[in-house]
Amino acid sequence: MIQEYIFSTLLMISMYLIFLCIFFFTFGAYIEKLSVANQSKNIVHSLTIDFKRIMDVANVAYPNSITWKPIKVDENSNKDLDKKVSEQNSKVVKMAIKYCSITVAILLSIAAIIFIIFKFDLSHALDVVKKNIIMIFFVCLTQVAFFSGISANYLTLDPKDVKLSIINTLTNIETSCGDACNM
Repeated sequence: MIQEYIFSTLLMISMYLIFLCIFFFTFGAYIEKLSVANQSKNIVHSLTIDFKRIMDVANVAYPNSITWKPIKVDENSNKDLDKKVSEQNSKVVKMAIKYCSITVAILLSIAAIIFIIFKFDLSHALDVVKKNIIMIFFVCLTQVAFFSGISANYLTLDPKDVKLSIINTLTNIETSCGDACNM
């Protein structure tokens, strides 16, 4: 019967939506953090090689004119950026919880109406829930395997694009400040 299919589908979507929110903000966020760390290392390595080449050429052209002095980075200098990231992520989590809750409430309300109108047996409803939980378990295993093996290693940032962006930004700064840059 179509109403059983609709009832089962509504329960499945509700359960999957809850799982997806929990999964994304826990394991998914962890994998994303690993991926960003890997990409950052890749970009820093590439930029460092280029910087070393520039330093070598400059030292050949102007011997002893350029010296390397390590820069001490103030760990407190990015507190405002850290705060903005934290605030933005908090907003996203709250928004996700809100939309997930509203959607699940609507879907479960429709499922409850179908359950009551068509007088489903409670054991049938529990069987549908049990089957959906088993299905979600296997979806979870599949997603964990995929995110761990594929997503964590997928590089979305090309060092060449980052370098071009830096060059373009520096070029725009130089052209916009005119003679003031040459002081």
